Amino acid sequence: MQSVNPSHGGWASVWHKLWLDADYVGRGRLIEYADRWLKDVNARHSRWPFIWRTLWDVANEPQRRAELVIIARSWLENAIVISYATNWALVWQALWDLEPRDGGARTHLAALARNWLERGDIARGSWVGVWTRLWETHNQENREGLLTQAYNWLEKSDPNRTSWPTVWRLLWDSSTSDLIQRNHLMVQAEQWLTRTKPHVKLWPDVWETVWDSSANDHNHRNGLRMQADRWLVDVHSNHSGWGRVWQVLWNDALDDRVRRANLKEQAKSWLSATSPDHPQRALVSSILSAGN
Repeated sequence: MQSVNPSHGGWASVWHKLWLDADYVGRGRLIEYADRWLKDVNARHSRWPFIWRTLWDVANEPQRRAELVIIARSWLENAIVISYATNWALVWQALWDLEPRDGGARTHLAALARNWLERGDIARGSWVGVWTRLWETHNQENREGLLTQAYNWLEKSDPNRTSWPTVWRLLWDSSTSDLIQRNHLMVQAEQWLTRTKPHVKLWPDVWETVWDSSANDHNHRNGLRMQADRWLVDVHSNHSGWGRVWQVLWNDALDDRVRRANLKEQAKSWLSATSPDHPQRALVSSILSAGN
């Protein structure tokens, strides 16, 4: 492998196959090859993060880890890498999780990550992982830039991504004293509830959060009620949150006998279709049995 051009497209694949089959001695030689490759290959090579991470995962001695940290920091700081490397976050997260929470190294890594979040592709699955690590380690006063980035991500990312409601929830929980932010998040949530596919696991969580927060807003409640009605029809009967959403609508219709009659028939149909092991089956059955 020493004589092969490091930029050759198959170098990393061949190295990885040899790595999987090598014994202890053979792996020592492959580590030497990989160290040279990491330094010589174009920083934008798509396999760079994976080769580095393979070496990192078997590096048990402090001195060896320190060597890999130096190699990784140099790569992470490369402006071209920040803009174009597909798996930049794979290397960054390894160093972030290594450093003490209040250390100077984390401050430097946080600055690199903010740059990457601004310049990186928000469609990458790793975007949320990096953003979340920064959000959880910054206090409220230092989150302004992260807040702007998250709003932008919520607006532009695919609404069917499983991480959408997770990011939204982090922002919602931090906005208890900010009415403007709360109102903005409510609008985003209502748009998401309509745009996302009904099978998304956290749909009921977002819907119920917004429902509880709009108790005094008749127009909002009407819109949310219609969204929930559609969701109960469209979602698969085995969705874990079906009974939870239905119960909220049932309690809301306390003084509406016609609506309760419709909800009762809907629940009967659901009970006949859903799995016997559904976690909310007993709850819905008990409500119907009570006859209220």
